[in-house]
Amino acid sequence: MQTHAVAMHMSDGLVNGPTALLFGVVAVGALALAVVRARADLTTGRPRWPGW
Repeated sequence: MQTHAVAMHMSDGLVNGPTALLFGVVAVGALALAVVRARADLTTGRPRWPGW
C-alpha cells in the first residue's frame, strides 16, 4: 500500500501578527455578544424556541 503526504498547513507569513490580533478581537467581541444575549434569555425564566 502506498500513501501520499498531503500538506495540511498554511504557509509561513500568510497571517501576520496584526491580522491575527484583529481576528482575535473580532472573535472575543462575538463571544461577548453571545454571552450577553444568552444571559438575557436565561434571566427571563423561559428559554427561547427557534422561530418564536
